[in-house]
Amino acid sequence: EFLAPTNPLANLFLRQDQSTVSRIIANASADYRFSFLPALRANINLATDRLQSDGTVIVPTFASYAFDALTGGGVNNSYAEQKDNNLLEFYLNYKKDISKNGIDLMAGYSWQQFTYNKEFRDSNYFCYPYSQDLIIITTTDIY
Repeated sequence: EFLAPTNPLANLFLRQDQSTVSRIIANASADYRFSFLPALRANINLATDRLQSDGTVIVPTFASYAFDALTGGGVNNSYAEQKDNNLLEFYLNYKKDISKNGIDLMAGYSWQQFTYNKEFRDSNYFCYPYSQDLIIITTTDIY
């Protein structure tokens, strides 16, 4: 049992937490009017947001806040994450003015997909895993 708190500077300087992140956000939209029917137009919107990251957390065995007599202490964790969000929207719009009244009709479709993958490996400084399992989380939602 520790009686004194750990050195806050040791928490800052002995922890190596490095990651690499790549992200792409893109969007494209088009609006088209039909020459044979000027009151009708079509609109499409495409979008994507993709993120990929990985990293490590390393703490040496001599750091008091990561000491463990059973495993040798220290930390050597790795993680990776990937997110993909995609969107497709399409609609037709018919708008026609007739004297004081008018017609305005719209019909369309929208699709979205959200995918999330995450991996995490927890081990001590000597790369002995605390558990034998690699934690993998994967979800996909489509709307």
